[in-house]
Amino acid sequence: MAYYRVRELADLIDSGLKDGFEYVEINISEPDDEFPESINFSFIDADHTEEDAVDSVELPDEFWSSSRTPCSLPLCTESGVLFAF
Repeated sequence: MAYYRVRELADLIDSGLKDGFEYVEINISEPDDEFPESINFSFIDADHTEEDAVDSVELPDEFWSSSRTPCSLPLCTESGVLFAF
């Protein structure tokens, strides 16, 4: 399983919205010797496509404590996109 920073994902999607994109194609790249697993975004509109990616990260050790509970707070971006995680 791969882990991603929510803020990085939200910022990337927010950027696509600000740039006027209406659609996004999302793919996952498998890790290799040089790069970690990543989520690849291809933002699409009638005129062009813009690509970007977010790399997976290692969770810090404190995230593995038995007292950890999942976060359920919403995350709002500047353009009003709301994520619940």
